[in-house]
Amino acid sequence: MIDRAQLIVVLESEPLITMIIADALEEAGFTNVAVFNDDSAAANFIHENASAIVGVIQNTVRGGRSASLMPKVAQLRSATTFSRTIPFDAGRFYFHVIDLLIPWTNVIFSTGWTGDRETRDQFERRHDSERYWEGQEVRKGQEGRRMINAWSARDRRINALAKPFTWEQLIDAVERWTPVEERALDYKARLLQPVNEEIAVILSRQPDLMHSMDPRQFEEFVAFIFQNHGFETELTAQTRDGGYDIRAVRADGANEFMLVEVKRYALNRPVGVGVVRALYGVKHLMQAARVALVTSSFVSRDAQREFSRTIPHELELWDYHRLEEFCSRYAMDLFEQ
Repeated sequence: MIDRAQLIVVLESEPLITMIIADALEEAGFTNVAVFNDDSAAANFIHENASAIVGVIQNTVRGGRSASLMPKVAQLRSATTFSRTIPFDAGRFYFHVIDLLIPWTNVIFSTGWTGDRETRDQFERRHDSERYWEGQEVRKGQEGRRMINAWSARDRRINALAKPFTWEQLIDAVERWTPVEERALDYKARLLQPVNEEIAVILSRQPDLMHSMDPRQFEEFVAFIFQNHGFETELTAQTRDGGYDIRAVRADGANEFMLVEVKRYALNRPVGVGVVRALYGVKHLMQAARVALVTSSFVSRDAQREFSRTIPHELELWDYHRLEEFCSRYAMDLFEQ
């Protein structure tokens, strides 16, 4: 059950729909709702209140390019090779802000009108509302709507509501949100599953492209790999340098966790012995059962000797070839399914 005092952010460009959503939430007892029709203002608010936000209700068609958002977001999320490969013509605000600043939150996408035009009478009949509505042309059949529908089919914390929707449909979707205290460690990995599946397929054909990935995006992809090996995953904050990037917990309920250090290095830059020693130290400090070192490069000979001499049973190594093998096998299994 969602705490009705928790913060909900509404980002909607149509004033009428904004009022309908706000009225519906208020009538249902949700007392902490922030409403925006401007991407930059919403981005700043989300950045300042990220930990308190239980969910976002977003109009699908949001530009949200980095240049139009606050400098913090523009600095953290720049266009990468992979972000350009995603066939997504709407919802860029999601990638640039929600995914970046509040990846664990619930999201409702309102995905566009089911009719080309709505008269005031038609709209009021659909919504049982006395609000004034000016009919408008709307785009239909967007690729973004198809991807959002696919996401919502995979994860119950993502919902897609086709406008016009009723108050009951909206409140039902909000009440099915996951409370903050019940969010699983691997929520982000599940949220990004469709994107990471596509990345795995791309890397199975062009493994060198992993060196073009944003370092944070590479960490998210590594978390996806460990999820596929029976772990729930939690990424550390980007500003934190605690000697590891991912905390992986056995999904079978065993009281055991692994710490994962990720190094997105060029092929001509091997991981040195210092990284192995530091990771082994973090293992003892954090009392982890095991540690893993994942790199888009290779491990130097000195580091390999250190590894083989001291901790082969406590440290797992993933290098370029092993990542390439995972992507090839995953893509093959995906196509067979």
